[in-house]
Amino acid sequence: MSRRKQKIKNTHCPNCDYTFKEIENFCPNCGQDNHSHNLPLKHYIIEFLESTLHFDTKILQTFKLLLLKPGQLTKEFNNNIRAKYVPPIRLYIFISVLFFGVIALLPKNYVGLNVNGKKIENEDAPIRYSLKGVNDADYDKIAKMEISDKRIDSLIMVGGHEPNWFFRKIYIHMIETGIKKSITFGEFFHRIYKGISIIMFLLMPVFALYLLLFNYRKKLFYVRHLNFSLHFHSLVFVIMLLAAIFKLILPSSFPINTIEIIGILLYLWFALKNVYDLSWFYSLIKTFFIGVIYSITVAFFLILSLLYAIF
Repeated sequence: MSRRKQKIKNTHCPNCDYTFKEIENFCPNCGQDNHSHNLPLKHYIIEFLESTLHFDTKILQTFKLLLLKPGQLTKEFNNNIRAKYVPPIRLYIFISVLFFGVIALLPKNYVGLNVNGKKIENEDAPIRYSLKGVNDADYDKIAKMEISDKRIDSLIMVGGHEPNWFFRKIYIHMIETGIKKSITFGEFFHRIYKGISIIMFLLMPVFALYLLLFNYRKKLFYVRHLNFSLHFHSLVFVIMLLAAIFKLILPSSFPINTIEIIGILLYLWFALKNVYDLSWFYSLIKTFFIGVIYSITVAFFLILSLLYAIF
């Protein structure tokens, strides 16, 4: 018996007083669900378990196709084979929430991160923004002195830059925030991850636009490319999560970041071939150009995210 039939129905619509027929699940006048909500707690618990198990079945089937057959999930969804899979936007939200939830629980391992030539291993350590030519003993002096354009310009030149309005603003803020209002490395990287989550969400439609431009001869609606983008970014979150976990297990010399990038590009190559019915060669060419253009786009927004983390 289906879940809809198991629900306890009303005889009359509470919203417009329409008299329901036995087979009617919705009111034909106002569209309200024919489902009584005046029920004991046990009924809601059973209904919650049914919907959860139903979602679990879908998520397992969806994950299997997403991970093992690049592009096949998008292809089936675009061909209206949808009932047994989690919708793309729900899948993306589920995986992104899972990603940031697990990342928040992982120990913050910053071994190998160098600031002013020192390895940082403590997430609660205060940040000393790296100003080239300025050692720890000089920070307190800089913090106490009057900040003038002349003194800032001398620091900028020591750092190897030409003094201008932009670098003056950067250095002044670095000094004020990094010394007088110091934040910890944990807070700093939390800001970066927060920025990444926003960037990934904002760039999904941009990536879909790139797919549209590189496959304009296919005459496909934009939403089909958007489905591809949602599935691809969901996969990227999965790979990033696995990489973060393996970084804690494997030695620091293991090239996990390189493998992570190669894995993402290989997945994109296979997915493009499958979804757009391309040859191996043309899918490789499109992977290269889309990858380069999108990497530049991501790098630009990552710089903005880094500036957000600093400021």
